[in-house]
Amino acid sequence: MRCGVCLYLSTLVFLAAAISLRAESPSYAGVYIGQTTDNLGGFALFVDGNQQAVLIGGYNYNDDNGDALYGSCTVDASGNGNSDISDVTTSFTISTNGLVSFNGSADDGSYSYHMEGSMASSDPFLSVSGLYSVNLSGSQTLTAIVAPDGWIYRSSPNHGGGGRVQVTAYGKRTTESSLGHNVNTFTLNQNATINLSGVYTLKRVDTVGPVTNSAILTVNPPNAGTIAGIKNGQVLEIGASYPVSAYEQGLFFFRLD
Repeated sequence: MRCGVCLYLSTLVFLAAAISLRAESPSYAGVYIGQTTDNLGGFALFVDGNQQAVLIGGYNYNDDNGDALYGSCTVDASGNGNSDISDVTTSFTISTNGLVSFNGSADDGSYSYHMEGSMASSDPFLSVSGLYSVNLSGSQTLTAIVAPDGWIYRSSPNHGGGGRVQVTAYGKRTTESSLGHNVNTFTLNQNATINLSGVYTLKRVDTVGPVTNSAILTVNPPNAGTIAGIKNGQVLEIGASYPVSAYEQGLFFFRLD
């Protein structure tokens, strides 16, 4: 198996005279968004680094009879997830190229929707993307997902309602499209908080995890130096070792081909 080099971050320090690649289990971490073809419905799917997923969506926004969609589950090694919460069944499959196919339906058969989407990777709000939450009175919790491109989906505490909005700038108050009568304003801030209607402050509780489908570059044995001769885009073999004269600090992720 081969992999193309994708240098995404540089945080850990290893010193070595040789490097090797080991295959890792697929990671589907990220934020995925999608809409129905008529743009009346949509969803956001958040997957963290431990493959725990939260899905928030709906259909018929700005309609009193809109339908809410919510799910929470673990994503398996094949990219599948499903849950049954608040009488709504959700299931999805994430492909290795970042596409997602989603189905949501009421347990009583009153509605059923299919949507397609993809990983959101554009940059304007990448630094604040992730899962947000605020505790309300009692044990109630309101959750929201912020995508890197500014789409925000929120769920009501009982997951029977919610809303969505696409923000265009930090600190700008924007009115959401709501499921039902409860319409709120959103203000997304650079410190990874959301002001909801001037009443509640949602704080980020989980950030977007590592890159999808990765293998990790490791080094063995310890020896001082910096990497030489390995370039971005170079094709390396999984499981092979590569003698190098040096190694610089960093943890490198490789996209599997």
